[in-house]
Amino acid sequence: MKKYLSISLGLFAMAIILLSAIPADAQWRSKTHDKYEAVTGVNIKIDGKLDDWAGVPVWKDIKNITGRNAPGPEKSFEEWDGGKWTGPDDQTVAFMWAWDADALYLGISVTDDYHNAPPNGWNGDAAQLALEGTGTRPKGGRENLILYNIALGKEGKLIVENQKPSGTGLGTGDVAIVRDGNKTNYEIRFSAAQHGAMVQGRSAGASICVNDGDEGGQAGQKGWGGWYPHSIVFGNQSEKTGLLVLSGGKPTSVESKGKLSTTWGDLKQ
Repeated sequence: MKKYLSISLGLFAMAIILLSAIPADAQWRSKTHDKYEAVTGVNIKIDGKLDDWAGVPVWKDIKNITGRNAPGPEKSFEEWDGGKWTGPDDQTVAFMWAWDADALYLGISVTDDYHNAPPNGWNGDAAQLALEGTGTRPKGGRENLILYNIALGKEGKLIVENQKPSGTGLGTGDVAIVRDGNKTNYEIRFSAAQHGAMVQGRSAGASICVNDGDEGGQAGQKGWGGWYPHSIVFGNQSEKTGLLVLSGGKPTSVESKGKLSTTWGDLKQ
């Protein structure tokens, strides 16, 4: 019995050592959606319609690790400040990336039954975006991050906040947001002139935090979905971005079996 007890205690101690050796940032990493490979060869017009994204891989309803001070369960929507998420019609986020020599492009389509028009770029239905230019996702705070907030305000006002831009950041011509039925579509262009050369193989840390507010005392930032939103909420942190890679891939008309993503044509149906 003592021998077995000694072995058990030894294995337990080894497990504790191995767990403690896991880097803190790795505990927040998605095992299935950590790296997005952006395709090229797409002619994107910044108009908020998204029809020109045909064949571009879409990641939809991504489950992110929740929790503030320690990793928690994976959820596609994280409630905050008394917010209540009632299901996919309340908020579902889909997004896609593409690039060419002139710019990096981001398209977001948010299914949401009520648009809570915010007074600024974050406190309501809005998208907060982060980029970490080197792709190394180093430990550290906001000094490593490029930060933007965008939203569709009251009476259709376009809100663009260059919170911590690269160069002069985003101009009004770089952002379009359209509310279409129960969907809010965002298109964003990160120009090479302001964000550096767009070349195959370049990588960057990237995050999308789509905030949600609702009716009945639920206005404001009552939760969020997206992709690696924890690089933005609870203090900006470069190590909690996802990995975006500019690949040489082209849009496809047929989706390969077994992929983790769909395409824009499939998403519209």
